Amino acid sequence: MNQFKPLVVALWVSAGLLTGCQSTIAPATQVEPTNALSVLRTHAGSDAAMPKPAEWIVNSQDELEAIGSGPLGQISVDFDNETVVVIALGEQPTAGYWVTFISASQHGSTLYVQGTANQPGPDQVVAQVMTYPYAAAVIPKIGATVLIPEIDSVIGH
Repeated sequence: MNQFKPLVVALWVSAGLLTGCQSTIAPATQVEPTNALSVLRTHAGSDAAMPKPAEWIVNSQDELEAIGSGPLGQISVDFDNETVVVIALGEQPTAGYWVTFISASQHGSTLYVQGTANQPGPDQVVAQVMTYPYAAAVIPKIGATVLIPEIDSVIGH
């Protein structure tokens, strides 16, 4: 019986600690539903105009042009009905880096963008050139002001 005494004490202490904890999760009735958004079109490439990692929610042609990207300035967007979301990985030392969008959802004033970012594998043959990978997604018009990228990293894809 003595061999179980430490286990019983540990369980008793754990139960006491757990009953003293408070949950920070709001009841379901207070949580605003997540609004899944369609990704209407995507555009990806490499552009030295985006030398640092960054993300943007773009709701006008002026905002799009302010990024300074020639290729992004060329995409066709109806800003009365559409928003552009841009994710830039910044300067990378070789080819083989890329980013892509999977989905987007809005919760209040926050836009969550899910995607994948690739870096070349250690044995992968890639061009030895600086790259500036980015991806843009055109989605239905939103009023979100905060962008949170949820980007999974992969190697060698």
